[in-house]
Amino acid sequence: MLAEALDTGRGSGLNRHMDSMAATGVILAQLLMGVHAFAADIAVPGDAPTIQQAITQASPGDRVLVGPGQWVGSIDFGGKPLTVESTHGPDRTVLDGDGGGSVVLMMSGEGPRSILRGFRITGGQGSPMVHDQHSTVGGGILVLGGAPTIDGCVIAGNGASYRGGGVFAARSALQLVNCTITGNEAEKGGGVYLYGGTPSITGGTVSFNEARYGGGGVFVDRSKLEVEGALFDENEARYGGGAMFVLDARPTIKGCRFLNNRVGQGGGAVHLGWGASMTSIDNEFVQQGDDVLGGHSGRLRAAKGACCFGDLCIEVLEQACLEAGGQWEGSETDCVGILASRCQALRPGDLDRNDTVDIRDLGRLMMIWGDLK
Repeated sequence: MLAEALDTGRGSGLNRHMDSMAATGVILAQLLMGVHAFAADIAVPGDAPTIQQAITQASPGDRVLVGPGQWVGSIDFGGKPLTVESTHGPDRTVLDGDGGGSVVLMMSGEGPRSILRGFRITGGQGSPMVHDQHSTVGGGILVLGGAPTIDGCVIAGNGASYRGGGVFAARSALQLVNCTITGNEAEKGGGVYLYGGTPSITGGTVSFNEARYGGGGVFVDRSKLEVEGALFDENEARYGGGAMFVLDARPTIKGCRFLNNRVGQGGGAVHLGWGASMTSIDNEFVQQGDDVLGGHSGRLRAAKGACCFGDLCIEVLEQACLEAGGQWEGSETDCVGILASRCQALRPGDLDRNDTVDIRDLGRLMMIWGDLK
């Protein structure tokens, strides 16, 4: 009887344990179903007439599935963690800026769950900078902060008057995965301009981009960039860094191929400017002109920062800024950042703030001219 009681007790305990597990499983399944139920697919144009309207009505975790066609105008993720994906790939699905601003905007701290996949992005001319409404950045894609992913896109035929013809990213952990970045142009960073942050480029091709100054393919400015398995082909810069220009940064370049990149001065493949070095692992530099120029260990001099002269902002050393009568915004600040908005308007050219534009203003400009580059 004791044995029977023990067996019964064990059986009852086991049954209770299994019942508990079953109940827990049901609850977990319901929770998972609930999570899945909240994630929806929104078809464009089926469920929403435009991509932006679909993004606006989407909830976190949703997918916006875009049908083939040419979609004109810009889109803004608005910080939402969602995927915007084409159903037929970049050959048949085009985001066309039509000569307007940046085609894709990610300016609200979009994280790793904010994904753009499978589009051709073209026709963008960039967004005005905070301190200079006549200078544009990020013709194709503009990223400020965050850590979004651009996957399997073709970024082609975009431009910016200043930085980042194809892509501009500041203080971001942007991931460019298996993208083709081609035929874009800007003064610096014809294809891509990266300021600060920890961005990465994985796979893909950077080709036929042009910079009027440096970094035909990519301009790396104080950014901890990692590049792996990319092809840099036929990029051009009039001054330095046909494929890549590096300024005060130490990128890691692994398993990349540099082919037929051209430059006016030196560093057809990579130009290492002041304070720059590069970790190069298993890269192939094909042509004689695909060389690496420069490179210095450690910082050569104090960091530059944003310097305001009324509504004009330049990036120079602190001493040069103060000697010329400018408003110093701090070491390693930049004119793209929010500090530039503190520059107060004054009469154009009136650098000494005496309400008169004369030879003394020219003298102040000449004092800082050597630090503009």
